[in-house]
Amino acid sequence: QASAITFLSLPGQAYEDGMRFVQFYFGLPLAMIFLSIFVIPYFYKLKIYTAYEYLETRFGLNTRVFTASLFLIQRGFSTGLSFFAPSIVMSELLGWSLNFTILFIGGLILFTAVYTGAAVTTDFRIYLGLFFLYGLYAAMTEGISKAWVSNLCEQKDTATAIGTYTAFSSVATMLASLIAGLVWQLTTPSMTFLLAAAGGTLSLLYFLSIRPADAAIGEYP
Repeated sequence: QASAITFLSLPGQAYEDGMRFVQFYFGLPLAMIFLSIFVIPYFYKLKIYTAYEYLETRFGLNTRVFTASLFLIQRGFSTGLSFFAPSIVMSELLGWSLNFTILFIGGLILFTAVYTGAAVTTDFRIYLGLFFLYGLYAAMTEGISKAWVSNLCEQKDTATAIGTYTAFSSVATMLASLIAGLVWQLTTPSMTFLLAAAGGTLSLLYFLSIRPADAAIGEYP
C-alpha cells in the first residue's frame, strides 16, 4: 500500500489536515486477516482465484469484463500518478526537464522489470507481454539518449557525436552479448536475465546519483 508518492504526499497532508488518515493504515491488517479467514477459503472451495472470476460465475462474462476493465483503468491512472509525482521531485533535484526524467528513468525501470520477469517466468503469454514492454523501453530511451548526446556538444559536431555514440554503443552491445552468452552457457538462462536486470538497476541508481551541476543536459521540451 506504500509507494514513492505516499512518502511525498503524506507529510504535506499531515501538516495541512492532521493525522486522521493514519486510521486507514491501521485498519488494513485487520481487513487482511478477515479476508484470509473468511473470504479466501470460500474462493478456494469454488476453485476460483479472482473476484472477477466469481463475478463471471454469478452474473456473467459481461460483468467480469466490465469490472476488470474498470480496475485496469483505475490502476493505470494510479500507477501513472505514482510515477509522475516523484518524477517532478527528481527533475528538480537532478536539474533535468520533467519529460526527460519521465521517459529516461521510466525506460530504465521497464528494462529492469522486463529482464527480471524473463528470469522468473516460464509462461509464454507473460513473455509476449514482456516483449511489448521491451518495445516501450526502446521507444522511451533510444531517441532520448541521442537527444542527450546532441545537447552535450556544439551544433556543428552533432553528427560526429551521434556517430561516436553509436559506435561505442555497438562495441558495448557486442561485449555484453559475449558476456551474456558465457553466463548462459556456464550457469542458467535465468541468471543471464537477472544479470541484465542488475545492470539496469545499477544504471538507474547511477543516473539518480548525478548532481544537477554534473547533468548539464539542458532543457528538453
